[in-house]
Amino acid sequence: MDPAEEDISQYSAFVTTAVDVHIEEGLRVTSKVHLVWKHVAQHMRLSYGLTWKREDWVEHIHQITNRLRKQFRTTQNKEMRAQVMARAYQQNNNPESNAWEDKVTGEAVYGPRKQHVSVVIARKSMRGGNNCSYQGVEGQELEMCM
Repeated sequence: MDPAEEDISQYSAFVTTAVDVHIEEGLRVTSKVHLVWKHVAQHMRLSYGLTWKREDWVEHIHQITNRLRKQFRTTQNKEMRAQVMARAYQQNNNPESNAWEDKVTGEAVYGPRKQHVSVVIARKSMRGGNNCSYQGVEGQELEMCM
């Protein structure tokens, strides 16, 4: 049940008028108002309109903006806060930036230490014992008395 182009244009006119009145009244354009104003018509043009979208995409944007708002809540200048939040959102959703971050994180991870013996096993070996074999990292046999 795809909406007709006439339905979409009627919706866009209605929402634009509602947002204009919203702004004239001095109210903020919240993320939900922005989404309804700028993005719902685009989603209506997709196959199946909004039937598959429901509230999931709105809730996802709520989660993202709430996290950014919490992160930058101490920034006093509202214009600066809005610019920084927009930059952070763009950076978090940029595939090149995400690929670079994954690469750097992957190179920084050391993995398991080779020839590492836990403190407990080392203390047991210092005390002495009858069992002198220990299976080390990557199948290496280490001589150690427990």
